[in-house]
Amino acid sequence: MANKLLNFRCPPELLEAIDALGVQRYPTDSDNGYDRTKTLLDIISAGIQALSDGSVEIPIGKTERKTDSKTDIDPEELKASLRAELMPELNSMLEKMRDEFEVRLGE
Repeated sequence: MANKLLNFRCPPELLEAIDALGVQRYPTDSDNGYDRTKTLLDIISAGIQALSDGSVEIPIGKTERKTDSKTDIDPEELKASLRAELMPELNSMLEKMRDEFEVRLGE
C-alpha cells in the first residue's frame, strides 16, 4: 500500500521540540537540518506504542472541529447571499435577452 500524505497545523512550540529531536536523531544537510519524515514517523510510532500498552494515557473526549474562517460559512447563508446578489443581475439579463428575442421574432 502506498504511503499517504498528512497535512496539519502544528503549534510553533511543538515544531521547535520536533526540530530539536530531529536534529539530534536524524541530522542532514537539508534546510531544517534533519530528516523531518523519519523524525515524525518515530514520534508517531512511539506515541501509538505508548498509548497501546497503557504507559501513557490521554483523556478521551470530543475534539472541536476548527475551520478556517474564510471557509466556515453556513450553506444556507451562502445560498441566501448568492440569491440576494445574483438574482437582480440575472433577472435583468433575462429581461434584456427576452426583449432581444421578441425584437428578432418581430422582424
